[in-house]
Amino acid sequence: MSNEVFEDNPSGIIVIVFTRYALWFLHIKRYMATVVFGYMAYSYYQNNKKELAVASGALAILFQPFVKLALGRGVWNFVDIVVAIGLIITVLLTNQEK
Repeated sequence: MSNEVFEDNPSGIIVIVFTRYALWFLHIKRYMATVVFGYMAYSYYQNNKKELAVASGALAILFQPFVKLALGRGVWNFVDIVVAIGLIITVLLTNQEK
């Protein structure tokens, strides 16, 4: 099973929230991130990449919209940047393996 999710690079959605979008956009981002990271965790697990599966699962839990973590805006901005950079690096490394 390949990682077609990476072909459109979801890191752009995470970074775009730094602009002044409506609150509904932030909620949609959380739902989308949870689904994408959940799929990534499953896909990595199926491909025996346990470390990436655990990391993706942890990100799915972090971004899940049901039990929100009360982190400040600055902390969430930092988390978004780190996750976006991590996704870009993962995309580059995944494309090199193909």
